[in-house]
Amino acid sequence: MKLNGLILSLLGTSIGIGLSVSIQKLINNYISSLVILFDKNFKIGDAISINGYQGVITQVNNRYTILRNLDCSEILIPNEKILNEITQNQSLYFSKGNLRIAIQISYNNDFKLALKLLIESLKNVERILDNPPAMSYITNISISGVDIELSFWILDAVRGVALIKSDVYINLLNYFNFNNIELSYYKKIIKIID
Repeated sequence: MKLNGLILSLLGTSIGIGLSVSIQKLINNYISSLVILFDKNFKIGDAISINGYQGVITQVNNRYTILRNLDCSEILIPNEKILNEITQNQSLYFSKGNLRIAIQISYNNDFKLALKLLIESLKNVERILDNPPAMSYITNISISGVDIELSFWILDAVRGVALIKSDVYINLLNYFNFNNIELSYYKKIIKIID
């Protein structure tokens, strides 16, 4: 009887400790959610980084916060982790982004015109900022051609950049075609000697 009583008391104690730890975590998460909502350091729509995870806050629940990753997957992070661990609010960083487009043109071109056309290719493309202004410049001279680059800033970089780049490339190819700017391509010259 004494052994059974001891086993029961140990079992009851371990269950009690387990329940108290679980309830403590649950209460911590509830309190943390209230702190997150009222403290206003983070709000829905903010881009944050925590423990190597990055994403945009889409929902703050009683126990966890939902982050939507850049690949549209969702991560559930306990609220106490957001308060107790180093969390970086990247909203300002993610609201603007710098894009660079690099291409190579052949030596048979007007380089100043090509650099001007790079800037012109940004016209009528959504989310491109006028300030800071776009810049175009030569980055390298190689055997196959002249490397030029376009640098510009966009809004809402977290929404993605693929469509913006595509629109800029389409404009650029049209401008280059209209102004007879030739892209670089690999040429092989074979010289026959008698």
